[in-house]
Amino acid sequence: MDMEEHSQDQPERNESGGSPVKKKRAFVMLRVSDRKQANKYGPSAQRAEAYEGGKECPIPLEFSPAREAFWTETASSWNRKQFNVEMSTRLEEFHRGEWDVLVFPRVDRETRFLAGSFEALSQLLRGGIPIYFARHHLLLRQGDSEAFDTYFDLVKEARTYIKVLKANTAGGRAQAMAAGRIPTGWGPKGLTGYDWKEGRFVKNMVAPAVEFMLRQYLEGYSESSIMFQLKKEGFLTKAGRPFAQSTVSKVLHHAHWYAGVITYKGKEFQGLIEPIITEEEAERIKERLSRNTTWRTASGRAHWWTGRVFCGICQRRFSKRIPLVEEHRRWQPGVFPLAGGQKV
Repeated sequence: MDMEEHSQDQPERNESGGSPVKKKRAFVMLRVSDRKQANKYGPSAQRAEAYEGGKECPIPLEFSPAREAFWTETASSWNRKQFNVEMSTRLEEFHRGEWDVLVFPRVDRETRFLAGSFEALSQLLRGGIPIYFARHHLLLRQGDSEAFDTYFDLVKEARTYIKVLKANTAGGRAQAMAAGRIPTGWGPKGLTGYDWKEGRFVKNMVAPAVEFMLRQYLEGYSESSIMFQLKKEGFLTKAGRPFAQSTVSKVLHHAHWYAGVITYKGKEFQGLIEPIITEEEAERIKERLSRNTTWRTASGRAHWWTGRVFCGICQRRFSKRIPLVEEHRRWQPGVFPLAGGQKV
């Protein structure tokens, strides 16, 4: 199918043979798997379906290769963060007058997780953007309840398909684990400082920053202090931005991975990553994180004042769960005696 022909279509005449109907500029959104798709539903197939289904749209559409975008993710997942970024960009483009109708080849190219996508979708509709799903010949507009009923049914079907897909691939994943390999689709996710290549984690340009985080924490520095030190030392993310404290925390909480021990569904995998620290150092990091979590807990087993407040009469630690003797508990806020004569 020649894309240039679609971008240069002549205005169509209306049914009464009157003046030509001006076509609206379509922007096509594609969703592409990070691996070759077995069903061959790649960019070309999705584009062709969008163009073909666009002929049935109640709004005459004009397509152009210049008005197109796609994001890449695994076949059975849905990247909420990336989706929100893309939709925010589309909204800005629409308000600048760059196009008129947003087109998806089919519903599952937009979402398979309604709770995560519907807020962004609603913002587009409230902004005045018509959204068309080409395979289903479905046009969504603000206030069209019948169209939304159809849309919700299609989303449920897409979600059911993913559940079946995961069930069908579970056997292969189990075989991979039994052979000592991490199942496909897990590797590239979330290991700061490494890239997944040919079945192994390989250090990338961020690895020195990761080692710096781990070493500084072992030296006794806090997460926030490490974040500022990274900025001072000039360490940057792959995107060229300063590291956030959340990234430091994420690295520390996965310390055992950086010691070369990766756990997936209760099974340990070794030899898939070049260690940065030792297992003993990873255990020290884990213990310190556990202590920090205990001290800042505000409820549950450890109250914030457990171990810090003492009775001025018997010198026992005050505990929320273990009351002192009756005569020691007859107090009011502001007059409870502490060791050293202090009062709460």
